[in-house]
Amino acid sequence: MSNRAVIGFLGLKPSHKRAELGAWVLVNSGLVVLVVSRVFETQPEVTSIAALKLSAGMILFVYAIRVLEPSSTRRPPISPGAYPRFGYFLRSAYV
Repeated sequence: MSNRAVIGFLGLKPSHKRAELGAWVLVNSGLVVLVVSRVFETQPEVTSIAALKLSAGMILFVYAIRVLEPSSTRRPPISPGAYPRFGYFLRSAYV
């Protein structure tokens, strides 16, 4: 699912573009460090650095797309048979 689809589907505020870019850099550089450390069998500290970069990137991404902030749009009335807390359920996937 794309970033635009998640933001539109959950009715989130526009994302922080700089934080999104920072998250992208952290996640991708963490993946590169992780793959290189596994291929060349480096010290465990290098793998720890990769894990820290990946974790920081994921946390920054959650901040960037504003999942934990209140919705910017008014929600439509719930249709019969729909789960009333579906939005909270989807947001919990990012926590």
